Amino acid sequence: MPIPDAILAAVMVASALGLWFLPQVTDPSIAFGVRIPPERRSDPAVVAATRNYRLGLAISLATGLVLLLAVPWPKVGLAGPQLLFLALFFVNYLIARHQVLDAKQAGQWFQGLRQGTAAATDPDLGQGAFPWLYLAPAVVLLVLTLVIGIASYRALPALIPVHFSLLGQPTRYAAKSWASALFPVWLQLLVTGLITAASWLSWRSPRQINPAQPGASLERSWQFRARMIRLILLLAAAVNLMLLASGLTVWRILQAGPPLRIVLILIPLVAAAILVIVSYRMGQEGVRLAAPSEAPTGLVARDDDRLWKGGMLYFNPNDPAILVPKRFGIGWTLNFGHWLAWLVIPAIVAVTVALRLLVR
Repeated sequence: MPIPDAILAAVMVASALGLWFLPQVTDPSIAFGVRIPPERRSDPAVVAATRNYRLGLAISLATGLVLLLAVPWPKVGLAGPQLLFLALFFVNYLIARHQVLDAKQAGQWFQGLRQGTAAATDPDLGQGAFPWLYLAPAVVLLVLTLVIGIASYRALPALIPVHFSLLGQPTRYAAKSWASALFPVWLQLLVTGLITAASWLSWRSPRQINPAQPGASLERSWQFRARMIRLILLLAAAVNLMLLASGLTVWRILQAGPPLRIVLILIPLVAAAILVIVSYRMGQEGVRLAAPSEAPTGLVARDDDRLWKGGMLYFNPNDPAILVPKRFGIGWTLNFGHWLAWLVIPAIVAVTVALRLLVR
């Protein structure tokens, strides 16, 4: 199997594995994006939806792998098999979601239950300051890349490679300029800036607090965020290290052969894998972490399905938060009811296009 296909196949298998375990690391009061009473997690309808979801996921993975290995695809970005796999996953998720919704409505699962919400009146209580120190490795690598790039500029040829294949072969050249020569630095600035902004907003975002045991739930959330944000900031360092090594190939300090390209790909993948493994062990907002025992209040989380479109997109104009904990998944998502959320994606696209234009 060619190395690029092997890497793409490994990523697809790893993605499927993560999606397989996703239902069991979400809050017990949520099943496929549907709010349910926690005791309904073992309901036959939820169990059947989970089983069907995983069966569909296995079929999606097999279909994607067969197409990837049997049909030649362009090795740039997401090819047909990856897109098909993601599309089949989303359809599969929606089917499972509707199974749970139908059972919830037919059985009137919330009838007679006391619904409530809980919130942290002081979000900083017990959490401490944002862990800026964990951003230091990424910043040091960025500065180091900038210094090496400036020092190497004079010796560069008139045309310099700005893009490589997975096998280390140059696929695109640009005229020598400070913009093109320091392209790895601009990418580092983009990655570091995005990760820092997202991490800070996530640190300040509302907690996912269980009204049945609000104190224990808040403690788990603090532990979850402290570990996740630190790992995310270190992930920025891993990406910057990859871009530093990539810059060394552009500046002809290192030879851009297949072994180096594989190492460059593995650096952020290994860091991302560690982040995923740790987050799955904790569960979304730390639901799988140990916390001090607390007498239950007798409340269940409010049925707020109307605020989540398809169980994934949060839309609440009355919520001032830009980021909120995900409903189905690990981490945070945008509040599309906040006007700033609609500027995030266009801003990222605009910056990416601007970086592309720099090296023309």
